[in-house]
Amino acid sequence: MVIGAFSAMDLTARHPCTGELLSTVKFMVQTLAAAGDLQRDLQRELTYDGLRAAEAKGNKGGRRPAVPAAKTDTARTAPGGPLHRRPRPPSAPRSTRG
Repeated sequence: MVIGAFSAMDLTARHPCTGELLSTVKFMVQTLAAAGDLQRDLQRELTYDGLRAAEAKGNKGGRRPAVPAAKTDTARTAPGGPLHRRPRPPSAPRSTRG
């Protein structure tokens, strides 16, 4: 872990006369920031490479459906099924209260 290597260094150390951050502190912060940028870019490249490889194999990605498409098509077209459109019963006349 990188933090352990720098835990003894005070990253808020300032020059006693000018009050500016010490150049070693600036260097360490810039080095850590550059390492973070490098890690982020590498991770992005590997992710895109993996997605492209999966797409080339025919995988489209994403979560698999919980119910197969064949079952949902059957449920949609089955008369009396849960998704079948039923005629509405005639509505009862509303009472008029004042």
